[in-house]
Amino acid sequence: MRIQADDILRTKNFIAVDNTDFVSRETSLTNVVVYYSLDGGAATIMTTPTVAAIDATNMPGVFKLAIDEAGMVTLGASVVSAELVIHITADEMAPVTISIVVVGVVEANTTVAPHNLFIKKGTTSNIITGRLFDATTGEPYLNATIANLEMKIYTNDTSEISQLQDWTALTALAMITTAWTENYAIELDSGVYRFDIPDGSVDVATQAAEILIRETSGLIKEARITIQTDPVPADSNGVILTDNAITAAKFDESTAFPIKSADTGATQIARTGADGDTLETLSDEVAALPAAAEGPQIND
Repeated sequence: MRIQADDILRTKNFIAVDNTDFVSRETSLTNVVVYYSLDGGAATIMTTPTVAAIDATNMPGVFKLAIDEAGMVTLGASVVSAELVIHITADEMAPVTISIVVVGVVEANTTVAPHNLFIKKGTTSNIITGRLFDATTGEPYLNATIANLEMKIYTNDTSEISQLQDWTALTALAMITTAWTENYAIELDSGVYRFDIPDGSVDVATQAAEILIRETSGLIKEARITIQTDPVPADSNGVILTDNAITAAKFDESTAFPIKSADTGATQIARTGADGDTLETLSDEVAALPAAAEGPQIND
């Protein structure tokens, strides 16, 4: 089971069996004592543990413990996740030890777009979308004040990483259908936002770009979008062929595919040289034939 850090509204189920035969299920518990240890820390007793049976008739022996004390789910600022171990005892019950993973908001939800977002090199007026998350609850952050959002951009051209843009305040777009405008943004729906990134983010030399987004008051978790650029430039038809790429060593006419009439259409293709003077027309060949001998004449 996983619980998000600072969430004190969750419960954890456990099974209570008799402490004598270790089989019979208990229907009620008295003098419940609960200790917990977070991330290997000291055993700490719960001040007022809340334990209740789920359904003594239909689910005998199944109880739930409220995870309602802040110390059980409070992580350090740089801690991504930690194990919470809980030990429960009661007069009638064999001791029970359970384990829960407490997850920080950084692990639960931080990125606003897929890590592998692909955009073709050299394209302009690029719009990306992604979800922002509340820094405290980890839930999607709704109705953000766009003027309080800032964007920073780093690019990687294989030889070095450079900062394309330092933290820059974003401006709210009037409508979601408004044309691309650099460093503008708008919420689309349910915490999903549109971001209009600068053209230089994916120029022809860019291999990857990191887009960072934050809220100036710290209301959202700093978000990151990683863009991988498609190696085919925007002005290409899909094939990159450098100058002088085809050489005699790479092209062998003896094994090359022959040209067929379907390849040329109305265009006539021929070659000069020997092999029958293929560029001559049929009339040229007929002119070269010897004149026909005159046959006998018959007079009336």
